[in-house]
Parts: sequence; C-alpha cells; structure tokens
Amino acid sequence: MAAALQTAAPTSVQSPGAKQAAADAEDIRVMRDAIEEAKKALSRREVPVGCIIVDETGAVVCKKRNRPNETYNATAHAEMLAVDEMVRGSASREAARQLFARCTLYVTVEPCVMCAAALARVGMGRVVFGASNDKFGGCGTAVDVASGRHCPGSARHHGLACTGGLLQDEAVDLLRQFYSRGNVRAPRPQRPVPPEWRAASLARAPPRNKGRPAKRSRTPGDDPDPAASPEVAATPAAAPATAAAAEQTPSPVDGALEAEAEAAPAPSPLAADVASGGEVATKRQRRAAT
Repeated sequence: MAAALQTAAPTSVQSPGAKQAAADAEDIRVMRDAIEEAKKALSRREVPVGCIIVDETGAVVCKKRNRPNETYNATAHAEMLAVDEMVRGSASREAARQLFARCTLYVTVEPCVMCAAALARVGMGRVVFGASNDKFGGCGTAVDVASGRHCPGSARHHGLACTGGLLQDEAVDLLRQFYSRGNVRAPRPQRPVPPEWRAASLARAPPRNKGRPAKRSRTPGDDPDPAASPEVAATPAAAPATAAAAEQTPSPVDGALEAEAEAAPAPSPLAADVASGGEVATKRQRRAAT
C-alpha cells in the first residue's frame, strides 16, 4: 500500500486564476468561430451576426448566422434559428429545457429584445456577446430584458447570465463593412447606395435622350444671331422693291372681302372668347350668348 502511494503521480490542482484564464481562452476560441459565421452572413449581404451554442463539455451543438434577407423573414436572427433547431432536435420540451440549461450561446452582437427574451424564456445557461447593440440590445444596452425585472406577468423569468465585449472590435468592423455597402432589403429612402454601386448603375443605364435631339437650355440674352440661323440663311433673297410695292397694292378681290367683313354682324361673346384664345365660357355664359 505504501509503495503504491509512493509511485502514484501527484494530482495537479489548478488555481482559480488558471481556471479563469482557461475559461477565457475557451470563450475567445468559440467567439472566433462565431465571427466566421458572421463573415458568411456578410458575404450574403446579411447583417453580419453569427452565433454558436456549445454544451458543458465544449462540444458544438449548432452554428447559425443571420438570414432575414435570404428568407424574407424579419425574425430569422442567428439566435432564433439556433433555438429553433435545438427545440426541433429535442425529444420533448423538458429535454430541450435541460439541454438549454447546460449550454452557452456565443453571438457576435448583443441579442436584440426579441432574441434576449427568447433565450431567457427557454432557460439558456449563459450568453456571451461581442459588440453592444445600441438600438435594440436586450441585455441592458437598450432594454434590460435579460434580468427579467421588467417582464410583466407570464413573460417573467429567472434571468439570463450575459457577458459582453468579447472580440468587440472585430464584430464592429464587420458591421461597418455591412452598413458602408448598404442593406439591400432596407426601405428605399433609408437605403444608402455605395459610390461604386451608383457608378455601375449609371454605366448600365441607357441615355435619357436616346433617339431624340438633346435639349439645350437658354438664358435671357443668349438668343442666337438671326442672320446665323440656318433657316434665315436658306431664305431666298428679297424681291426687288417694285415687286414688293406691287404686292402691297390691294386687288379688287381683296376690296370685296374687306367690304363683306365690315358688313358682317359683330361676333357673340362666346365666339370672341374662343377667337381671342381665352378660357372657354361657362354653360351660363353660353346660354346668355345664344
């Protein structure tokens, strides 16, 4: 017995600091895998968010990325897709709840209010996120849904353990890349268009005046010289003065037409209005004119 005790290897005991360092290293390793999922979302023009769920042994349970644009489903966030997959793969609701309690979810961006509430309701053991979500964060940045203090009635839960800021700079850099390009599914007034996309669109667009002469705007004082006009240049030379004087001499036919016009009755107000180019008279004026 004594010999066995002498030959037995000494048991190594990790200090609390060493355990914490190992846990932090594991968190960083898994979060980097979540960053890779976010990059896949970015390559598909989705908001770059990726998540990974691991169990208590560190084994990966599922990997998901954002897919709202791809699926035309605004609720298809990475966390919601991961929860849905775990629920569908469980034998029962109780089995799913026990599995959630043993798991940790790593996500590149703080879960929104919807996702934070869902994670809390299913009993997720722990949540680790990267960048904070200033507009929609449900873990305390925008709304404190994770603690459960502000959830009324049946929505109350026991709280959700959240840790943020892990690899935050890398997550923010992916978000900047996405929003500099613009969200293809955003409403048009709120959809920024990158300069390179605008240039490519203009290069493919046909010219506006295709098949029609281009219009030239003129400003006062910019009238062309009448003598330089092609219409004026193409006009034949003026007739001799004798011919012009002969044309001005009234003929007997012209005199008869003028006399007939003087003897004709005066036009009605309606006819005068139409002849002068004014507005068409109303029905009452027409009846009065007749």
